[in-house]
Amino acid sequence: MPSHGLRRSVLAALVVLLPLPLAAQTCEDRISDYDRRIALCDAAYAAAADPDVAATALGYKGEALRMLGRLDDAAAVLRLSLALAPGNPWYWVELGHVRFDDGDPAGAVAHYATALELDPGDLYARINRADAWRALNAPDRCLADSTPTLAAEPENDFASLVHGRCLTAVGRAEEALAHLDRAIAANPGYLPPQMARMAALMALGRHAEAVALSLIHI
Repeated sequence: MPSHGLRRSVLAALVVLLPLPLAAQTCEDRISDYDRRIALCDAAYAAAADPDVAATALGYKGEALRMLGRLDDAAAVLRLSLALAPGNPWYWVELGHVRFDDGDPAGAVAHYATALELDPGDLYARINRADAWRALNAPDRCLADSTPTLAAEPENDFASLVHGRCLTAVGRAEEALAHLDRAIAANPGYLPPQMARMAALMALGRHAEAVALSLIHI
């Protein structure tokens, strides 16, 4: 028969290994079951006694709706968040994501810009605006946003990806490779940095390397 100490050790291991019970999940946990997250956020919103708490629940719900591709619903919910907390830049950033995902990078730039007016130090808004500038074929403006973001957060792999793409677009593909390599190292299974590296290699005339890299990911 195991000792009490051993039994406690086994139970402790099981607690670590078992997933959190559903009752412990909250709206802010950002679980990958987006429908459940929406239900949790609806419950949090219904229970909220404070406008900021209610706005936060709506914000997380809007994010989950966007991840499900329900962009019109996401936009409507996020506008409700802004009605409750108009000074919170996060809701403007999320609206920017909705516009970007809906194929409207110009609208995304406008929303990210509003977030930056509210908080000029919001690097998340800034690097997403940089990516929207990239999508608008405005690499100089992209670099104007990605450069200070990388200076403040040199380990930000998304910033490295965006910066590398825009360096390639302005004819600085050799510089771009180092940034793209950092993005790849941070997330080897994520394809966009690999694709961006291929584009940089092609811009440098290193076609054989680009083809070899493409073959790895076919």
